[in-house]
Amino acid sequence: RVAALVDRGGILTLQKDDVGAQAAFDKAVESDPKSVRALLARAEFLASMPKFPESDRDLNASLSLDPKNLGALLKLADNAMRQGRDRDVRAVLGRAIVASPQSSVARIALIRYLMARRDFKSALPVADDFSRVQPGNGEAVTMLGTTQLALGQKKEAVATFRRLAALMPAAAAPQALLAGALAASGDRVGAVNAMETAVKRAPTEPNVRASQIRLLLSQGSNDAAVATAKAFQASSPGTDADVLLSETLDKVKQHDQAFAVLTKSFADKPNNLVLMKLVAFALQARDTGRAADLMSKWLASNPNDLAVRMEYANLLMQQDGTRAIPQYEIALKQNPDNPIALNNLGWLIQASNPKRAVSLLTQAQKLSPASADIADTLGWVKLQQKDVAAGLDLLDKAHGLKPQDGEITYHLAVALDANAKRDAARNLLKALLASKAQFKDRQAAEQLASSWH
Repeated sequence: RVAALVDRGGILTLQKDDVGAQAAFDKAVESDPKSVRALLARAEFLASMPKFPESDRDLNASLSLDPKNLGALLKLADNAMRQGRDRDVRAVLGRAIVASPQSSVARIALIRYLMARRDFKSALPVADDFSRVQPGNGEAVTMLGTTQLALGQKKEAVATFRRLAALMPAAAAPQALLAGALAASGDRVGAVNAMETAVKRAPTEPNVRASQIRLLLSQGSNDAAVATAKAFQASSPGTDADVLLSETLDKVKQHDQAFAVLTKSFADKPNNLVLMKLVAFALQARDTGRAADLMSKWLASNPNDLAVRMEYANLLMQQDGTRAIPQYEIALKQNPDNPIALNNLGWLIQASNPKRAVSLLTQAQKLSPASADIADTLGWVKLQQKDVAAGLDLLDKAHGLKPQDGEITYHLAVALDANAKRDAARNLLKALLASKAQFKDRQAAEQLASSWH
């Protein structure tokens, strides 16, 4: 019975019948409160809602029954990650490693998480232990070398990537990584030799060619870098080669030639990758009209391209919010759970439709509870609508997630003042203005500070 109910819950979830799915999962757990499968299935569903506290409850219940359940631990860490609970992410993934020391999944997840946060110092011992426990695991060795290089341990990184190259003698990637480490350590000849080996092993691989070009550029060999990109385009024609050549030309400040390469590529084979490169060039030239025109024409023929529509809407939002509104409305019809569209549309309609604005922003905040920007938007709108206590809670959370953001800090100072906490507001604003940080409302912040004297 439990298995049938879990399966039914899964089917109803796919059919987007959330009420029916919830009922099925609830019945499964009620039928057997000690069923790890039922608890995990409901936890997964609850996290997708997202209802993180309820999901965590089920995950912890399943772990009380099966303390070494790797799936439950990884999901618990994922929930913490999505809520921005850094300490919990580290702790839970640490538990997962202890529970399954021979599994690479938890180790990889923790190292990637730490590297994404640029906490290489914490990542290093995890990567070192991973490489020691699984010396034949290429990903473990790669992560160790990458972490060492990020920390400036150049000699150690060279040794690690040599080990990786010996472990994977026919692969190109280890040679490219070794070339980068050798270049960082000042061995130009060794770097060139390693890169040539990588290219011989994978002559048609764009990533390898990109690494070769980056090496040439770092050595000041701009002409050689351009020649290499052109040769690659000739030998392996296509979008990847066109983009690589345009990027290379742009880096050596041959902007017109780079734009010409992309324009021809787009004419020969229209696709959104080249389109967005052209848009970037237009924005770089401060030609926002051309950028908007490129995306508008593309969407006329490709109305379901959500990625381009979001970029188009974001550009319009900076120019004229009223023109951005219908674009975000279309985006939400395509994906009702798009937190950025919810956030931006909520911001744009806060004056014309305040009730719906709060509803959209609340949904965005539930979907992305770890987003400082969304918490800031909702908190600021609440503040404007005189819900000062709720506004302060949200802005305090946003500041905790992004303490160096000047705009958020200013908003928090205003919220503190609105909640009769003038001393705290004054001290926060004084420190912000003394930092010389530049942000959109700096002038308003200065005027506010002056008014308090």
